[in-house]
Formats: sequence, structure tokens, C-alpha cells
Amino acid sequence: MAISTDGESLYVVNYNSDTVSKVLTADMTEVQELRANDKPIGITYDPETGNVWVSTYSGSLMIFADSPQE
Repeated sequence: MAISTDGESLYVVNYNSDTVSKVLTADMTEVQELRANDKPIGITYDPETGNVWVSTYSGSLMIFADSPQE
């Protein structure tokens, strides 16, 4: 898991479903789920860019741009 700089969003890798979820910390509601490559295992939030970096068991690295919530 990784948390945004403002503490409002939590990012979670879902190993078995090959996805990444964005969850609001205020009420733990999942607001976004994105497809990742095979078996995501690591995640970090880049406070400078707002990007979410995901590493996978298969050896790939993915970068997702965080989308603001309305």
C-alpha cells in the first residue's frame, strides 16, 4: 500500500486480480480500479508528480497518473 501526501487517498495492489485500487481514506470507499500487468507486488506514491508507481512479479514497472476526485 501507499498513501498520498495529503493523506486522502490510499493506493493498493491487488495481486490475484492484477489491478491497482484507489481508496479514499475518509470512508475507505474504492473510487478507482485500474488494470495492472501480471501480479502487481509493489507500489509507491511520488509526491512531486502525483504519480503512482507499480512493480509486478513479472518484472514490469508501471506508472499511473493520479486522477483528482470531485
